[in-house]
Amino acid sequence: MVYRVVPRFTIYGIIWAVLAFFLLVSNNAINHISYSLAVAIIFVGVASGVILHYKMTKRILRIIEKAGVWSTPASAWLFLIAVIAISTVFFAFITWSTIPFPSQYFMLFADFSYPLIPTSLITEALIFRSWERRNNRTIYSHSEQVYPYPYIFNTTPPPQNQIV
Repeated sequence: MVYRVVPRFTIYGIIWAVLAFFLLVSNNAINHISYSLAVAIIFVGVASGVILHYKMTKRILRIIEKAGVWSTPASAWLFLIAVIAISTVFFAFITWSTIPFPSQYFMLFADFSYPLIPTSLITEALIFRSWERRNNRTIYSHSEQVYPYPYIFNTTPPPQNQIV
């Protein structure tokens, strides 16, 4: 299925932002950590999401401009699997550990990671949109490939077998 990247990332970012807001409010109401510390950790999470995905998106756009298409490399999949494995081990350690593990550490991790996802998605959407306007092309995605297509006013997706 071919879809435009910018609207999809924007919608995902808004959904994740609402979800993160409710999770942060409910978790910080249950586990009391200082307000200033929670705000500082949330700010660091937002800044990390913007900085990391700004650099990643600019790299993707450079590859698209040179090669005409960008495919997800195997190293990205390995990194994703490693992050999931480390997170699973971390949560298993917290849940089943015989060592008392203060819930404040979990809250600091949650305060950092909840805003990281929506800011990264919205940052990618904004950078892709500015590139689309500057180059008068639309960015589409098909399975693991991201590619530009000349801008068409009715924004119909290109055929799946045609890559520009």
